[in-house]
Amino acid sequence: MLMMKKNSLKVKSGVSEMWGYQFRCGNDIEQYINVCLKDSKKNCTLILCSNHRDISGFCSDNNDVLCLDENRCAKNTRCDGVPDCRYAEDEYWCPSDLSLYGMLYRIRKRNLLKTSTNFNFTPRYPVEQTLVIEQRQLSDVAPEPQEKEVPLSYSYMCNRGITIINLNKALCLCPSAYYGRWCEYFSDRITIIAQVDEKIFLQYMPNLSLKVKTYLFFHDMPIDSHEFDVIPIIESSKKTKHKFYLLYSRFPQMLEHKRRRYYNRTDVIHHHPYSVHFDVYALETNQKIREMGSWHYKIYFDYLPASRLATILRFPSWFIESTSDSCQQNKCNENSTCMPIFGNISSSYWSCKSGYYGKDCSHYEPRCKTYCSVDAFCRPYYDHFQSDGMKIGCICSLGHFGPRCFLTYDNCKTNPCLNNGTCFHTHDRSGEVPFICICSQRFYGDICEIEKAQVLINFTMTNTSSINVNVVQLYDVDTSSLELHIRYQKAYQGMSSNFSYFHPDAYAPYLGVLKIYADGEKAQYLIMYASHQTAIKITSLSKKCPHVSSLLSKSKMLEKGIIKFH
Repeated sequence: MLMMKKNSLKVKSGVSEMWGYQFRCGNDIEQYINVCLKDSKKNCTLILCSNHRDISGFCSDNNDVLCLDENRCAKNTRCDGVPDCRYAEDEYWCPSDLSLYGMLYRIRKRNLLKTSTNFNFTPRYPVEQTLVIEQRQLSDVAPEPQEKEVPLSYSYMCNRGITIINLNKALCLCPSAYYGRWCEYFSDRITIIAQVDEKIFLQYMPNLSLKVKTYLFFHDMPIDSHEFDVIPIIESSKKTKHKFYLLYSRFPQMLEHKRRRYYNRTDVIHHHPYSVHFDVYALETNQKIREMGSWHYKIYFDYLPASRLATILRFPSWFIESTSDSCQQNKCNENSTCMPIFGNISSSYWSCKSGYYGKDCSHYEPRCKTYCSVDAFCRPYYDHFQSDGMKIGCICSLGHFGPRCFLTYDNCKTNPCLNNGTCFHTHDRSGEVPFICICSQRFYGDICEIEKAQVLINFTMTNTSSINVNVVQLYDVDTSSLELHIRYQKAYQGMSSNFSYFHPDAYAPYLGVLKIYADGEKAQYLIMYASHQTAIKITSLSKKCPHVSSLLSKSKMLEKGIIKFH
């Protein structure tokens, strides 16, 4: 399903803010509006916040700016929507779409772009200044690297990118959404948000890791690709939405095709040359790779510069039962294997075996014998727009990664999980979260370093034979409103003799209530405990709570509005 969806990338667990409103400095995260406060000085804010670099103290207020080329103090001008410095560095990395600014801020910025020649998101500053680096004669022995002082202005050259120094030139390393000499242009792209449905996956394949290779196709030619892994133990504890870009080609032929297509409504309506394929592979523990099938989606809005495809990848029921498999009647040649297209029980495709390519898998690429690692799956394909033509991709086996699958995940070798926790590789290609720890019942935290608060209660009740059901409920109390917030509840048949619970927090829930349903009686409420402690270990006499009707007259109950709560 093609849809527009609000950015749902979260900053970190426990923080509900979106990345678009945050600034990251090392391992710390701040809202943009708070980055340059005096008490938040850090290494990276020395670049972002000129008031942190002020020595004299004259230009050190939170909204003061030291203009780069003039060494002039622009008082109280940071992020006011008006460029006061020559290259508008006073408006660099300012928040957008916050309530403080809102739509008026965006409108003012757009108007300034039309009327001002100085205002530039990516100032090429300084144009006349270059970094002088001593030229050395190349030799067999690499010289010792020497630190060179890089002008501060280089930090402002690349829009959303990173400045790198190559000899005496500054170059911009752009993120995937941008391109150009200064990362000043948006790439035409499709944003993919995909999640593998766990219903059949976890039920019938609970110990099988999956690799999903996603391709953007133009007719039968792959334009771009991305892969992600699905780990059962991670999916069972936390559902994962995989978000990434696939970029449209910028080769002249493809740009011309897109230009002509944009103005041809008939072509847009009746022809859909672009599609996204999700090829799924089973990563077996014996290092074997088994292709399982594919999900195919046509792209209907390829004439737009940006669109989104959000989908849940579901395995059909017939995939397990094999009663309606489209490959039962479709036989392939010896170089290929028939694979089903999920979501369409009558469709299938020929999947070429490792090293083979072409429409009927009749061609073989000799480099596949040694290019990928031994257990990897070699996928050659022909690129019509590249001079060398043939490209090779590798599908890595379990535990391996890299362009040729010679690298291995080894973060769990040191057993970083404490207190009998179990380490699992996440296959996170960014390296941000290389592993997760599945903790034992008593512990929680990133590496199971925190002990849960325990609630352990032994019941000392007599005459329990008439009790049909008992319900244990644990609450926290809002100190401002005195409202009860339920943290845990569980129903038991009959009357249990004890109750044990480990709470993922430093303190146990404040209030414990036992609800009893006996033959022919109304529900009885009994307080087990009311205490703010890290551990609750008691023998509960479970004092019964009197009903409100026994404490107040009916008129008083109606007057106070209490009856509606009981």
